[in-house]
Amino acid sequence: VRCVQETGIKQYIGYGGKEGLLTKLKTTEKYGIRAEGLEAARDEERRLAKYGTNKPPTITTKSLLDLIKVQLEDTIIKILIVAAFVSLAVGIWKDGLAEGWIEGLSIFFAVILVVTVASGNNYAKEQQFRKLMALRQNISCGIKRNGKELTTTIDKLLVGDLMMINQGDQIPADCVLLSATKMLADESALTGEAKQLNKAPLLGIDSVEIIDPFLKSGSMIAEGTGEAVVCAVGVNTEMGRLQKRITEEEREESPLQRKLERIAEAIGMGGMWIAALTVLGMTMNLCWAVYHDPHAFFLSMATLKLFINILIMGVVIIVVAVPEGLPLAVTLALAYSVFKMKDENNLVRNLNSCETMGGANNVLTDKTGTLTKNDMTAVAISIEGNIQAPVGDWKGAQMSVNARNLLGENICMNSTGRLIVDDKTGNLKKSGNPTECALLFAALDLGFKYEDYRIKENYEMIIPFDSKRKCMTSIIKLKDPSHFRVYIKGAPDILLAQCTSGQKDDKIIKFENAERNEIKTNTLGLFSTKGYRSIMFAYKDIEASKFDKNMDENKLFEFVRSDLTFIAVIGIQDPLRAEVRDAVRKCHDAGVTVRMVTGDEIRYAKTIAIEAGIMSEADRDRNDYTCMEGNKFCEEIGGLIEEPGRPPRVRNQEKFDQIASQLRVMARSKPEHKYMLVIGLKNSPNNVVAVTGDGTNDALALKKSDVGFAMGICGTEVAKEAAHIILLDDNFASIVTAIKWGRNIYLSVRKFLQFQMTVNLVALFLVFISGLVIGESPLTSVQMLWVNLIMDTFAALALATEPPSEKLLEQRPYSKNDLILTPGMSRNVISQAIFQITILVILLFYGPSILGVKKKDIEEDWNYENGMHYTIIFNTFVFLQVFNEINSRKITEINVFAQFFNNFLFVAILLLTAVVQIFIVQFGGLAVKCSPLSYHQHVHCILIGFCSLPCGALFKLLPESWFKFIKLDEKEMTDHEIVRSTKTCLLYTSDAADEGLGVDLGGRRIIKKKTTT
Repeated sequence: VRCVQETGIKQYIGYGGKEGLLTKLKTTEKYGIRAEGLEAARDEERRLAKYGTNKPPTITTKSLLDLIKVQLEDTIIKILIVAAFVSLAVGIWKDGLAEGWIEGLSIFFAVILVVTVASGNNYAKEQQFRKLMALRQNISCGIKRNGKELTTTIDKLLVGDLMMINQGDQIPADCVLLSATKMLADESALTGEAKQLNKAPLLGIDSVEIIDPFLKSGSMIAEGTGEAVVCAVGVNTEMGRLQKRITEEEREESPLQRKLERIAEAIGMGGMWIAALTVLGMTMNLCWAVYHDPHAFFLSMATLKLFINILIMGVVIIVVAVPEGLPLAVTLALAYSVFKMKDENNLVRNLNSCETMGGANNVLTDKTGTLTKNDMTAVAISIEGNIQAPVGDWKGAQMSVNARNLLGENICMNSTGRLIVDDKTGNLKKSGNPTECALLFAALDLGFKYEDYRIKENYEMIIPFDSKRKCMTSIIKLKDPSHFRVYIKGAPDILLAQCTSGQKDDKIIKFENAERNEIKTNTLGLFSTKGYRSIMFAYKDIEASKFDKNMDENKLFEFVRSDLTFIAVIGIQDPLRAEVRDAVRKCHDAGVTVRMVTGDEIRYAKTIAIEAGIMSEADRDRNDYTCMEGNKFCEEIGGLIEEPGRPPRVRNQEKFDQIASQLRVMARSKPEHKYMLVIGLKNSPNNVVAVTGDGTNDALALKKSDVGFAMGICGTEVAKEAAHIILLDDNFASIVTAIKWGRNIYLSVRKFLQFQMTVNLVALFLVFISGLVIGESPLTSVQMLWVNLIMDTFAALALATEPPSEKLLEQRPYSKNDLILTPGMSRNVISQAIFQITILVILLFYGPSILGVKKKDIEEDWNYENGMHYTIIFNTFVFLQVFNEINSRKITEINVFAQFFNNFLFVAILLLTAVVQIFIVQFGGLAVKCSPLSYHQHVHCILIGFCSLPCGALFKLLPESWFKFIKLDEKEMTDHEIVRSTKTCLLYTSDAADEGLGVDLGGRRIIKKKTTT
């Protein structure tokens, strides 16, 4: 394993080379693993025990039965079940089996409905998560066992297997190459560098320093075929160790979730006090009535049943008061957003990231493929002192025959890109590095087909592109065997200084500083301002006798790149995406700072940033920190401090904050520079940081950010694993979509909280005042459970699925310290609650005389005649909530019907609630204690409920400043507070929850890391 991961060719030879390694792994090159029948099973067991499996870590998910058990462990549910049993027993004892079972069984039915709905929802999420995990391992590969070629899935690979490798394959395990034909491997998934490396088997001990037979998991085979022996699988591979490191790093719980838990605890505590006072008041009333009634007794069955009903009412008040709908609303909003964001090219891997994007105020974006199209085209050339722009017509480019030949051969022979025929269109398409493919198209126009030149026998040696040296070199055999020709291409700022001569009119001219400076100013400066990436081409002829490809690597490089002859500089254009400038403008309008982090040269980076609108033309020549190189940035802030047991931090945070206030472009950036930028921004107050990345080395920055975006097209698997969201189109504009949906989640939670607090206040006050004054509640326990269903599940579903408006992008980002309960919400809640309470109190105390119905005495048993009064109150109460749900669509806007029919689900839930309510009233009977109402009585109830709409519009005219004094404790709950919270909670921390799926069990969603209670 060390041999592969450290590319240790000498260690490999120490094992005895290919034969020695195969012997140690008990396999052969001809047959692979040789074992059949029972012996094959035993051999597999031994290999799995010794070397491990190629499966990812098992993620445990819960069965439906487990989820039901979890629901039944809720203390409130347990109390209701016990109360239902007691009610059932007492009812049968007092009223007989014929009618005594109805009330107790009604409570049982309500409990079963709550448990079933919650468990079913979460089971569906668990199944979704399992399917997602299974898809990741459903990749096939070819292997050889017992001399036979087989196809198997990558999770069944064993150490010692001979794997058949073809062009385009992704290597699923660490391997050593045994045989190959002209193989090139792209290891950018591990290194983050877009380069292709030559891979060749070790056939002898000669030239061992430049032979690389090691294939690492995650790398892609760009060219060639071969066979390799598997040496490490699963978490023992280099990629597996990185993935494990990323997986083990904990994700932070979102601020909104912890704020909601604090609010829920406060509301739940208030509900408990109301419940206690109501039970106390109703018990005192009962005692008073029994004491003054000569026919009643304290120890009678009738008194016991009334007392049990009082206790049940107290429990139901707690059920109604505890706002389990708050986390449910968040989950529904997240789930709905995930579904819709998928249609807009955002594949969400972590649900909390959607909500977090609502507060994002910093976006660190890559350039290539994110801001640009990643569609490279050669558009300009500087050759023999002439600058030309032969876009689409390179055949007419003006240059001497010798210069044309040198340039054409350099492009074709010093390259790894390919042009292949598209099966669908029959046209040539790019395969490989986009920059090299763009150059190959230019060479084709010049009359050079790379297939005619890229012949193995023509090469003496190839030195692949290196990100540090910024160039690629090919040493070519000439017809004169005494000489080799060196073709080199790469970054002009590295190579131009090595040029001592150049081409002009088929002649070699001497290069001095003046010639080099002219190219820097007239060519490189021009290309940079036009947004072209500059690629320089040069060559030199060397004596074969002086060349030794086994010399020290650094000496070899210095030898081949010195005393070069300049050929040309070609400008490569990667066009900006058409929608990027508008997307960046929307970010700025939304209060989001966009920073471009790129590895490109600083002048070119500035041009692209100006085109994208990230910085202005006036910023180009500023000498402050608006645009700086990665090394300079690292030097200014003093680097990163990483100490055991402490979070990483930049050495000079004060200096960092000064730089960050101006920084818009970081050029010549390395992955560690991006990571430092993320750390510094997160350690600054009130920053929520989103980051894009595509390479493996971006993984830690993606993971450390508040929201990491991986590229779906060009991103590596490791980057995707580390990210929270995957951009399916690699497009920056899709990040704006995520911001919009994130803000909509926050707004949806506020809408629901406003609605639920109104229902809570009205319901609790009504039950409390009636219990104290009358001695019983006009709303029965079953009716209250129906109200709870309306205000929690139904309302959460309706208000959480409102589509976002473009106006959300005109607002500032939500700060981590922003209050969820705003003064505008407080105004709406208080005013609407006062209105509804006034209506219901009038109906409670004066309803019989106004409506002409019989008033029920506390001593009377319920019947259809005396139940009419309370039924009208119940019906009016529900329709007040139905119309107030429409009010809750808008917090500050008066027109609550704007885009009303854009959300079909909202309209459907309103209609369903109204229909079910009428059905309960007309047919609920004794079970629900509802008397059927006439058509006119229903119309009156609906009209009274409708009045909440015009009243709501009038209430919004009240100044918000009047309600600023109303505040809830919205500090994020600590882990200790969560554990001791009076609100019954479930701490769910399976690996599924860490992935952002299978969350919200029973509407009580609290994730506590590494703990299951």
